[in-house]
Amino acid sequence: MDADRNPGRLERILSKAEAEEPTPEIRQSVWTQARATIRRRIITGVLFLIPIAVTIWLVNFVLTKIYFRFEPIIRPMLESWGMETTDVAYKTVGILLSILAVLIFLYLVGLITARTAVRRLIGLGEWIVGRIPFVKFVYKTVKQIVDTIALSSSGALQKVVVIEYPRPGIRTVAFVTGRTKIEGESEPCVNLFVPTTPNPTSGYMVILSPSEVCETNMTIDEAMKFIVSGGILPPELLKTMPFGASSTAAAKKRSVDTPETSPPE
Repeated sequence: MDADRNPGRLERILSKAEAEEPTPEIRQSVWTQARATIRRRIITGVLFLIPIAVTIWLVNFVLTKIYFRFEPIIRPMLESWGMETTDVAYKTVGILLSILAVLIFLYLVGLITARTAVRRLIGLGEWIVGRIPFVKFVYKTVKQIVDTIALSSSGALQKVVVIEYPRPGIRTVAFVTGRTKIEGESEPCVNLFVPTTPNPTSGYMVILSPSEVCETNMTIDEAMKFIVSGGILPPELLKTMPFGASSTAAAKKRSVDTPETSPPE
């Protein structure tokens, strides 16, 4: 064979194979990255499913309780309307009445809580609940989840940006909430909400020049997961660009996509 006739070639082949074989450090690094990716995916799935599961359980619990309240009057109601009292009609009317009752109840609660006196009573109730050891933890956790969902879906947060705050060299995720014209500035400054971790419903409001703000490719929901998890769920790749660059690119794309119309002859 060629390898037997040329021992030097055999040694080169063996040395090349040994060089290409991954070292224990490389294997450990790959395994560490794989574990981190798997853990991140699992936590993402859990954080995605928890609000959905809690919502489904709560809606089912409330509708079931109200449904049993309406159950004694559903059959006589169907008979008085001349409708068939089948199980399908019975359950359909019961579910519709339960949903209507929940909507009316929520509207009345929103109407009542808009009053200043009622808000003070609610604040007093929260203060009392905050003094009960276990109930305090459950109440604050649920309230934080609800407030976070309401904040991310309110539309008040316009964009996710990165700024150097509280000092140069430290990058912080913030949300654009508006613009403010300041005397002496050539263009409107950017109003930013800087959330805290793990409760993004509290934070700081800062005003910066557009040159001090960098836009990102993160969505509001991705930023919320990033903040609530304390950095455990980072984006795959965080891209930054000068403030206003995305709007300029979108405007250029719209101008390219819009066909030019020639004036009639």
